[in-house]
Amino acid sequence: MLPTGFLWSQSIEDVQRFSQTTYLGTARYMGAGGAFTSLGNDFTASHQNPAGFAVFRRTELSLSLGGLNSGTATTFKGSTRIEDLGGFNFGNIGFVFVLPEENDWNWNVGMSLNKSADYTNRSTTTGESNNVSRIDMWLDNSQGYDPDDLLNAGRVHEWMAFQSYLTDSDGDFNYTTQADREVVNSVYTVDQQGGMNEFAILFAAEKDNRWYFGGSLGVPFINYKRDVVYSERFELGDSISSFDLKEHNEISGVGFNIKVGMQYRFNNGLRAGAAIHTPSWYTMEQSWEDAMFSRFKGGSVLEEVVETYSDPYTWKLSTPWRGLLGLSKVFGKNGFLSVDYELNAMNTARSKSDSINIDYLDEEIKAYTQLAHVVRAGAELRLNRFYLRGGYSFQTSGLNGNFEQTNTNMISLGAGYRGNDLSIDFVYAVRNTTQDVYFYDARYSPSAQSDITQKPLTFTMSYRIGNR
Repeated sequence: MLPTGFLWSQSIEDVQRFSQTTYLGTARYMGAGGAFTSLGNDFTASHQNPAGFAVFRRTELSLSLGGLNSGTATTFKGSTRIEDLGGFNFGNIGFVFVLPEENDWNWNVGMSLNKSADYTNRSTTTGESNNVSRIDMWLDNSQGYDPDDLLNAGRVHEWMAFQSYLTDSDGDFNYTTQADREVVNSVYTVDQQGGMNEFAILFAAEKDNRWYFGGSLGVPFINYKRDVVYSERFELGDSISSFDLKEHNEISGVGFNIKVGMQYRFNNGLRAGAAIHTPSWYTMEQSWEDAMFSRFKGGSVLEEVVETYSDPYTWKLSTPWRGLLGLSKVFGKNGFLSVDYELNAMNTARSKSDSINIDYLDEEIKAYTQLAHVVRAGAELRLNRFYLRGGYSFQTSGLNGNFEQTNTNMISLGAGYRGNDLSIDFVYAVRNTTQDVYFYDARYSPSAQSDITQKPLTFTMSYRIGNR
């Protein structure tokens, strides 16, 4: 794991978070595991491969809504703490307008707003970590610095620790502490909110009921908030009893991207598809504010909370290029089997800023990222007007061996009804990621094991009008 660096620095984790999508969208798409690169007639699938937008035969309006439960089980020193959050989940709203046939070509145009990722998560870790304290990291990072220079040198938490009397310096700028770290009780709480949505203008064409082509102009937008509370309690010590550090970080961003794709239908029911996604070119606005509070032996407390914050600043992120391939077998009107592969070139992400110095980040992207892989598989069974669906997806993190290798798995089950004009679908999915959690810089911090599970339940209603 990399050191956290300066407090206002952007990190590899930010690049990873905003470069990967999970496509919480329509119930049909999620129900079949998202394996729609070679299929269509679905609005979320059109964000994946816009060629599938040409499969729509009638003008259609669709809305997907539901709920999302996010649960985290964190284990530290043999003790497990479980946190659950639940709430409303927007999936998708889309509209397709089917144009009259012209010169043996069928054209569709429309738009779609889709939920691409949800960052909602809360975790709490508590336990005893003997002889391990965050103060040790601050001591090492402060050595040789004049206390008045810590802030300008980017040692923000080190400056706060000095101002909070957690560390002290002699005339040669050697730092010590009066905290006895023999027995340390830590509490680490992380509360994350927000998500990624994408608005897309879509167009697609079909010829001879065999060739399908499509493209889209996408406008993704991000809203992300992260609140961290970290506390340590000391059972022994000359004067220091405990401290709390609160960190608040907000990032919002708007970008644009272009996607193009094609599909081909063979005579025997086989379908093949491919798509390319350009990077999403984002402009991010970010701000943060931190506060530290100390307590001392005998019940005395620091009279004023030590606080520091940033004014909002901007930086730019170019997410990776992505390529998708898909193959499916359609069994007439009885259903389909489908499989997809997606390559996410994480090492092609780039960043820059005119507000702050983040030149280091591109070098870290090159050094610590690798190709990320996504495999999706799904099936749909048609029983007259009723449908049953199941799916599975597997996604790697895109971070190399300098980080813990974490993978994400999702299984889904769904069903639906399709009438002449009205369709109703629903899906229940379980998405799981297991990873190590570090309270701070992994060179100093103990680690906990975190099991994160998202459980979306989504309903989609679609209404069709007219004829082709």
